[in-house]
Parts: sequence; C-alpha cells; structure tokens
Amino acid sequence: TADLHVFCEKDLIHIAITDHGGGLDPAIADNIFQPFITSKTGGSGLGLVITRQIIESHHGTLECLSRPGDGCTFTITLPLTQS
Repeated sequence: TADLHVFCEKDLIHIAITDHGGGLDPAIADNIFQPFITSKTGGSGLGLVITRQIIESHHGTLECLSRPGDGCTFTITLPLTQS
C-alpha cells in the first residue's frame, strides 16, 4: 500500500508518496537518480531519471527518503505559479 500526502507551503505544493515496500538497498540509495541504476530485474534504470527531469523542467524537485526495512517516501515539490 502507499500513502499520499499533499500540502501547500507559501508558494509551493508538496506531494509526498510513501510506500512500505522495504526501502532501498543502501548500496544504491545515493545513486537512484543516476541513469542505469536499478534494483529491478529487467529494469532500465531510467524511470526516476526521466521523472526527475520532467519535474525539474517545471521548476520543481524530486527527493527520496528511504527507510531500510520499511519503505520510501518520494516528495515532489512544485511552484504553485509559473514564473
């Protein structure tokens, strides 16, 4: 299961998606936004790279907080208005 938490702070919207799938392998956790890094069999290692590029093209950020043994929280932060 996953939890979704959305909130506004000043001129930003934060979208936090939390799963309980065990977290990231600490050996790759610091590199998950690098191309071709994957822990999935048959994975390309491009999904998070492309996702981050799309979010950054809208002046936002994508961050990940891993809780080994529990899950991860990915937080997307975007401006409420385009400058």
